[in-house]
Amino acid sequence: MKKQLKTPSDYPQFSFRVSKKDKEAIDEMLLKLTKKAEKERKDGEALVRRNYFVAEALKIGLKKLIARED
Repeated sequence: MKKQLKTPSDYPQFSFRVSKKDKEAIDEMLLKLTKKAEKERKDGEALVRRNYFVAEALKIGLKKLIARED
């Protein structure tokens, strides 16, 4: 049986508002990360999406902020 591909509606959406300046800075960093990941990608490996980097950055950053509050 063929594996069914997921669609965007299979994933919950997470969003928030930031200033234009912050969005531009975040977009620039994400562009650098995605370009770096593409250069390092080996044949046959899946593409790394911006969403992955955003989720990882939030998890890492929030853990550090929580630890700093103790």
